[in-house]
Amino acid sequence: MRGDQYSNVGGLVGVAFYSEIKNSYAVGRVLGGSSSYLGGFIGCDWSSNTVSYAYYNSENAVGVGDGSAETTGMTLEAMKQQEFADLLNSNVSALNAEGLKLWVIETQPQSL
Repeated sequence: MRGDQYSNVGGLVGVAFYSEIKNSYAVGRVLGGSSSYLGGFIGCDWSSNTVSYAYYNSENAVGVGDGSAETTGMTLEAMKQQEFADLLNSNVSALNAEGLKLWVIETQPQSL
């Protein structure tokens, strides 16, 4: 993701405003100009957001450029592992207990 001067750029969300974000992740690079809010997950966490089970590539940016949403930084290599898919799937069980309908991630072995 790339923004110009005075931008709000996030790996998943540029500006979160009265949002609910659960069990999500972002892996891309986040770039922006001067006076920008840059976050690996959310650029600007502004007002009454609910963020849970949120993961971002810690090799590229902080989790939230401005604000206080709770995010977890992980390396890109860690996000490629089966353990990360298992973590996301375990979050699904917890969130489904809240009445949400979420999908399960299945991984296929890849040759690198």
